[in-house]
Amino acid sequence: MKKCLSFVVLCFVVAFGSASKAEVYKVTGPDGKVTYTDSRAEGGNSAKVELVEIDSYSGSPEVSSVEDAAVSQKVTIFTTEWCGVCRKAKSYMASHGIAYDEFDIEKSRSAKTRFDQLGGRAVPVILVGNEKMTGFSPTKLETMLKDAGI
Repeated sequence: MKKCLSFVVLCFVVAFGSASKAEVYKVTGPDGKVTYTDSRAEGGNSAKVELVEIDSYSGSPEVSSVEDAAVSQKVTIFTTEWCGVCRKAKSYMASHGIAYDEFDIEKSRSAKTRFDQLGGRAVPVILVGNEKMTGFSPTKLETMLKDAGI
């Protein structure tokens, strides 16, 4: 009985104890595309990374300043799988050779947390330097890249 109870407690700790600490994995696909998720990729190339922040949007594109001490010199996009505007933005960046990191806010708790911290209300949210775009406009993206020196 004592062994059985210990086993049940151990199973509970393993199943629910780790839920309070979300892990984020950086997954590099065969095409070189980088995505972030909170589950390890099956058969893919993945490495555990630190907490990541996320943002999202839909509607007319809006550009605003990001008030973050750790402003990155790369492009970051917060997405969902079902978002057509997200697909359009990623397709544009891929066809123009713009490297980006993608975070799916529905597949990663840490991405959703970052998205919320950025004031995200819809996807996509695109970060470039100290600017944030909610929605997507190729013209505005190019201006953001130029301003950031990317």
